[in-house]
Amino acid sequence: DVNKQYVPGGTQEIFDHIEVMPNDETMRYSNVIIHSGTNDVGIKNINRICENIATTTAVAQQKWPSAKITVSGITYDRVDGNKNNIISEVNSQSKQTCAQFPHARILHGQQPYYTQPQRNRY
Repeated sequence: DVNKQYVPGGTQEIFDHIEVMPNDETMRYSNVIIHSGTNDVGIKNINRICENIATTTAVAQQKWPSAKITVSGITYDRVDGNKNNIISEVNSQSKQTCAQFPHARILHGQQPYYTQPQRNRY
């Protein structure tokens, strides 16, 4: 069975949602996938974004200690090369963070679309 849930908002909304999700005989998760999309890249500090991802991973691992936690890396921007540099750093730090948890990993096989800022694409 698959139980896909979309949580609008930010980190606090995710924490609140995880808190009310079941962890008992009626609903035991073997895999939890966290899509760590963010509209804050370029606005929030890189370390703050990474802390939010790390805390979300820790909260999920604590809630479901035997579940495999997969963090989906932040998807690269199709236009903004500067954002992609930040995203690369966040994904790299998130990989190191996930290595600290026994059942967590980051999945980010994507590559940046551009390494330099693009002008007048059209």
